[in-house]
Amino acid sequence: MPLAYRYSEWDGTQAIPGLDADKVLEALSDDIMNFGDLQHALRNLMQRGMRNQQGDRMQGLRDLLQKLRQQRRQRLDQFDLGGVMEDIKRQLEEILQMERDTLNERLNEQGGRQDGAPDGGDQQQQ
Repeated sequence: MPLAYRYSEWDGTQAIPGLDADKVLEALSDDIMNFGDLQHALRNLMQRGMRNQQGDRMQGLRDLLQKLRQQRRQRLDQFDLGGVMEDIKRQLEEILQMERDTLNERLNEQGGRQDGAPDGGDQQQQ
């Protein structure tokens, strides 16, 4: 089920879900303890996202990339040029085969005329 988004210029009235410092530190704490690197922990937080004060999930970069990939796949499926190209290729092959058949028929007709009965005015009488 697609979600609808509306984009507009920032005017200060838009509601932004609040970030609680405790929630941010809680989300960072495991990575800081495991790796001892604040920058690494922040990078991981941006990639995976977190939950805000209301318990709503704030998307991370991974989620956004996944959505973009999914939308790209949907667009490619919707406007499948591969099927169109296959159809064009098939039609071109049919045209080429018709031309080949016509050329073969004409060559056979001319070969039959030369080997068979004369068609009239080209032979000299003796």
